[in-house]
Amino acid sequence: RTRLYKVGHHASHNATLRDLGLELMGKLELALIPTDAKMAKKVKWGTLPWGPLLSRLGEKSKRGVIRTDVSRANIAGVRETPLFYEVTL
Repeated sequence: RTRLYKVGHHASHNATLRDLGLELMGKLELALIPTDAKMAKKVKWGTLPWGPLLSRLGEKSKRGVIRTDVSRANIAGVRETPLFYEVTL
């Protein structure tokens, strides 16, 4: 029944279950990823968000993926401000 999924741990490789998590989200509309890819690279945390997870989230979510490090003001029902996102589902 998940419609809005706040992705765990900056969308790392080990924060979202695949078979018992993401693949069960048949009604997923939006995925929200709190991440900063430039900072992750700078402090040597590895690749965040993790590419395969990011791709699958894009395939599964009907309206798209919101990353806090990338402006995505073009998603229907999402209002982006410097401080927060307002989402209408």
